[in-house]
Amino acid sequence: MIENSYDRHWKHDWIGEWYPIFYSLGEHTDMIFTRCSQNGHIEAVHYMDHALYDGSGALQILTEQHHTPAQCLRSQENPRPSIIQQLQGIFQYLLDTKICSIKWKGRNHEAPGKRMTPLVYVMNVDQTNNLLARARARGVSLSIFILKCLDDSVRSLLQHPDAQNIWLLPVNMRASIQRCNPHSNHYSYVAVKVNPASEIGALDKQFKTALGTGYFWAAWWGLLVGIVVGLAGMRKIIYKYHKKKHSWTGVLSNMGVWGNPDSVDVWAACAPVTRAHPVGVVFMTWNRQFSISMQVHPSLDSDGTIAPELLRLLRQNL
Repeated sequence: MIENSYDRHWKHDWIGEWYPIFYSLGEHTDMIFTRCSQNGHIEAVHYMDHALYDGSGALQILTEQHHTPAQCLRSQENPRPSIIQQLQGIFQYLLDTKICSIKWKGRNHEAPGKRMTPLVYVMNVDQTNNLLARARARGVSLSIFILKCLDDSVRSLLQHPDAQNIWLLPVNMRASIQRCNPHSNHYSYVAVKVNPASEIGALDKQFKTALGTGYFWAAWWGLLVGIVVGLAGMRKIIYKYHKKKHSWTGVLSNMGVWGNPDSVDVWAACAPVTRAHPVGVVFMTWNRQFSISMQVHPSLDSDGTIAPELLRLLRQNL
C-alpha cells in the first residue's frame, strides 16, 4: 500500500460519490473499455464503475485480468505547482463554475442516458506516426491538435457557427497525489474554451497556462467539496446544475501511452457522457497504435446517427 500525508483526504472517496448522484438523474457513468483487434474490430466491451476507478486504474485492472498487464510507457502526469501558482488558478476555476449552456442546434435536456458501446477508430503504426508528426508540425501538444479537430467537427455538425465551447480535459494527479488504492480516482481537469476564431496556437497556450497556473489543483479541491458540504451538499449542487440545464461541450481525455509486448490486441477507452458533458472522447496509444473512442449522449443523439457522423468528420479533420 502507498501511504503518505494525503491519505487523510481519503477516509471517504468524495470524487467517487459524484457518480451515484448522476445515476440518480438517469445517467450512465461507467467508463467503457474495448479490446480490439489490430485492425480496429471490437472483440470485447467492458464497463467499469467510475465511482471506484479512474481510467488508468481501470485499464490496469482489466489488462491484468487478461494476463497482459498494462505498462504505462508515457502517462499524462503533472507535478504540483507552487502555492502562488495554485492561487492563480483558483480565480479562473471559480469563474468556470457558473451555470453555462452551450448552444446546440437540437438538444433534449430531458433525455436520460443509456449504456452504449462506443465507436472506436484504431490507427496502424504508420498512421499513428503520421498523426504525431502532424501535431509536431503545428508546434502544439497532441491533446490540443485533437481538440481543435474535434471542436471543428462538433461545431459543423451539432452547433450554430457562433457557438462558444468549453471542453473538459482530465489531468492525472498521480505525480502529486497517491491513494492507498492506486486504481481509484486520481484525476482533476482543466477547462479549455474555444470560439469560432480560435487559432490552434492560442488554444495550446491556453492549455499550458492552465496547467502552469494550477487550475487543475483548484478543480481538484472543487471535486473534493464533499469534505465540507457532505453528500447532501453535493446532491444540491448537481440538482441545481441539472435544473438550469447546465452544459459544457464535452470531455476529451488523453489516457497516455501504454503497452505490453505480449499483447496481440489493442485496448481503447471511452469517457462517460452526461447531459452536462454530452460528447465523450478518449484517445490513447497501445503498442504504438493510436486509438480514439467516442460516444454522444442521447440528449444530442436520440437515434444513434450523430456519433458515427461525428467520428467520420473527426477522422477527416485529423
